Amino acid sequence: MDVNIESLQAKNLPVAKAESVIKISFTDEGKNTEQAWKQKERFVKFLDKYFESFIDSKTCPNCDSELGGFFGMFQYGMAWGEGHCGKCGYPCRADHKVEDEEFKFSFSMVLPYHPSVLKKEG
Repeated sequence: MDVNIESLQAKNLPVAKAESVIKISFTDEGKNTEQAWKQKERFVKFLDKYFESFIDSKTCPNCDSELGGFFGMFQYGMAWGEGHCGKCGYPCRADHKVEDEEFKFSFSMVLPYHPSVLKKEG
């Protein structure tokens, strides 16, 4: 099955958002609640920027195959964390490592790339 990037881009699929992909909770251990909320806001913005490259979906946007789980169609590629849908080849990432000056965060979850960040080959 071919991946038609142009038709997927025309669908205007929503980008993933941090709080829809993962559960985020902060505790300030009774110290400074306002400071903890500000840190959470910065963390959510930090992750939202990263998640702009992905679709919040457990299925392939191209062929609707389940990507994650025991029977998922995701197949790892040669680069760390990268892979594709085993049915149609749509690019995905399963292992994520995000860092900046303030935050370091890593997790494993199959997320398909958003069509807006893909380029047609050839």
